[in-house]
Amino acid sequence: LLVGATIIIWLLEHQRFASRGMTWSVQWLNSFFQGATVRTAGFNSVDLTLLADGTIYVMILLMFIGASPGSTGGGIKTTTTAVAAMLVYHIIRGRSEITVFRRTITTDFVIKSFVLIMLSVTVVMVTTFVLALTESASFLGLLFESVSAFATVGLSLGVTPELSPIGKVMILLTMFAGRVGPLTLFFAMSNQTSTAGYRYPEDKIMIG
Repeated sequence: LLVGATIIIWLLEHQRFASRGMTWSVQWLNSFFQGATVRTAGFNSVDLTLLADGTIYVMILLMFIGASPGSTGGGIKTTTTAVAAMLVYHIIRGRSEITVFRRTITTDFVIKSFVLIMLSVTVVMVTTFVLALTESASFLGLLFESVSAFATVGLSLGVTPELSPIGKVMILLTMFAGRVGPLTLFFAMSNQTSTAGYRYPEDKIMIG
């Protein structure tokens, strides 16, 4: 994530950086800093409103992924993203189990990872939808605001000061959900098990 984000941001922004008089070393430093800080502290070394839409989109993805487990960063976490990516890779290869470094990832953990991803996507979608109804900013700016709040990053494209009361409440609730909700749900699902006394027959449905 660090290496890929640095390279992508530099490729998208090096002409803009050069136009502001930045040397190559400063360009790479800014690219690395912005690629790292969107998943952690939420600082910015350049004016985000001057960045290309593609760069903003990459930052949104990085914020959504977030930091690693055990840290104070937000997002769905790097391990959750890795499990989802490995599941897709193994399904394409026709394998039913996820094996990494000679270890098997349990089905229970895979299911919980996807539940966490779906709940997180739902929170971001609902927040962005409400902001789109109540605010006058661009859709990309509102999406950036929603993901930044969910991942508790703190970055903004200048939308925050202009939010309506409803928008402020939505951002507040999204920050709370991003910081407490998914983690609480994850641990609750981990500690509670429910076993039915019966089982329905299996069936197949059409997908794709």
